[in-house]
Amino acid sequence: MEEQELEQVTVKSVGMKWGLILGVVLIGYSLIVQMAGLIGNQAVSWVSYIFMVGVIYMAQKAFKEEGDGFMSYGKGLGLGMLVLLISSVISSGFMYINMKFIDTTIIETIKEMQYEQMVEKGMPEDGPKISVIAWDSLIRRRFSVVSRLAVFTILTVGKNLKSRLKSG
Repeated sequence: MEEQELEQVTVKSVGMKWGLILGVVLIGYSLIVQMAGLIGNQAVSWVSYIFMVGVIYMAQKAFKEEGDGFMSYGKGLGLGMLVLLISSVISSGFMYINMKFIDTTIIETIKEMQYEQMVEKGMPEDGPKISVIAWDSLIRRRFSVVSRLAVFTILTVGKNLKSRLKSG
């Protein structure tokens, strides 16, 4: 019976669980940052990396504790990548919905902050305007192309990861 429990612990099962947890944590953190008005604060953006490292560590620890106490380098790397992939899909989906339908002013806020930073650095008066117009064009007009490429990449990586998990 103990052998059955060991067989049930897989990189996929642990990765899905902890990827979901990390996705929810990142969504919660981004909402807190947004409500506090700290969008664009460089120091605050680094905190999300602490969450990522912490959750990957906890996922690898859980994998070893629920399994036989051993994890190869390949399984550890695969587990970390799976956690990040799943959390990225979840948090990116939320951010898209948030920016597109819930709070459409986020993009404008970021553009204004970038404009102010360019002016503070001494850029010529037309420079920031041209940069903001170019950025706006890239985000608004090309977003559908970028999002299609992102979905294609996620599906391709997911398919490759799924085949590796089945074979290994």
